[in-house]
Amino acid sequence: MDVHVQFYDFIARHTDELPLLTKLAGGFGEGAQLFEGGAGNGRLAIPLAHKGFNVHSVDINPEMINEFQKRLHPEPEQVQTRIKLEQADFTEIELPDDSYDFVYFSSNTFIIIKDENKQQMMLEKIYKALKKSGMLYIETFNPSGFFEQIFSQRGLQHLYTKVNPATNLETAHFVSYLHNPLEQILIAYNFLEEFPSDQPSRRYSFREIVRYMNFPELRYRLKNAGFSSVEAYGDYEMNPLEILNLKMITLAKK
Repeated sequence: MDVHVQFYDFIARHTDELPLLTKLAGGFGEGAQLFEGGAGNGRLAIPLAHKGFNVHSVDINPEMINEFQKRLHPEPEQVQTRIKLEQADFTEIELPDDSYDFVYFSSNTFIIIKDENKQQMMLEKIYKALKKSGMLYIETFNPSGFFEQIFSQRGLQHLYTKVNPATNLETAHFVSYLHNPLEQILIAYNFLEEFPSDQPSRRYSFREIVRYMNFPELRYRLKNAGFSSVEAYGDYEMNPLEILNLKMITLAKK
């Protein structure tokens, strides 16, 4: 199994953004049409479907889609019918014009698009796919705050050690970064180590590559795509973005 899929719940099992997504999507009423770029294993789409929203979820990874389907299968029929699950590269699929009320990319999903021209093309595609007064949500790390933190800690960083609920094993998560500031490329090398009580530890690794943007660039690109209003926040409570915030949540309105 793909290591990222295997440890997805351990690394990203939180749903801290769910109350904010629910609030924002709720502004369009029950039955609103949502598009999710990077479905993961359904950690957000399934709860949102429970709240009455229709969610078109897309993920490129077939193993992740399989995990999503496993989670969706035992759900009530009305929840299942509210979710359209598609295995695809979200930069390549055709999105019908004026079809979605709310589009969201959580947890750095948007910046896995590593080409700046494709990032711009995706923003333009989303603008066309949104209904009048629709909204786009993009959550990424905030470069200024993030790099202030990681560059204060050189080399391999120990993020945490805790019990993985999926295996009931104590598991450590380490990460090392490679940064190209000219191209705005960040590569994260993730290392995970499990500690069974009766056998040697087991080690796994996977790599993540993103092309990050600071807020001025993202705002510029959103405005060029046609969005009329662009705001940035530093947390899920929607406090204004500050230079040392680790998180950057950008909301753009059509």
